[in-house]
Amino acid sequence: SFEDSYLTLACHAALPLILTPELVNYLRNRFMPGEVPWVAEADLLLSDLCREVGYETYAMEPDVRSFLINELQQRFGQKRMQDVARLMVNYVRHLARNSPTARQYELQTQQWAALAYLDDQRSQTVKELAESLKACLAELGQPGNSQADANQAEIIRLSRIVEDLKSQLKDYPDLIKY
Repeated sequence: SFEDSYLTLACHAALPLILTPELVNYLRNRFMPGEVPWVAEADLLLSDLCREVGYETYAMEPDVRSFLINELQQRFGQKRMQDVARLMVNYVRHLARNSPTARQYELQTQQWAALAYLDDQRSQTVKELAESLKACLAELGQPGNSQADANQAEIIRLSRIVEDLKSQLKDYPDLIKY
């Protein structure tokens, strides 16, 4: 029921794992200035494509993300995907420096998601994900671990990140299987 420009915005917004109104606005202004009306930002976040996961934070279901990312690649090519990923890396770095209220794990998730799309950074991302999983599993196995619930939650979070990035990490089947 919306014009084609809304689909363009949705495709670009599919690359980050976590969306905020500020981030969607940033993507629209950077890649679609004058092409997409500002109201499309709210329409996207409040649509059935996104679900609220926290205060002013939204996420797309993995199947929806996958479809929209494929659409982004078909419409704009690999270079555009990497441009969006680089923009995300810069955005995360900016938030880390300038936003004391930003939650560290959300920034790390966003950075991993962006770096997974960059050919020269993907192996480092895989290494960091694997090391984080190993560390959590090692701590979980420690007798008398008072942080067992937190470690289990972190393992679930990391597993979801790997699952969400499965198509970008297809050259690393051991991590996906792990």
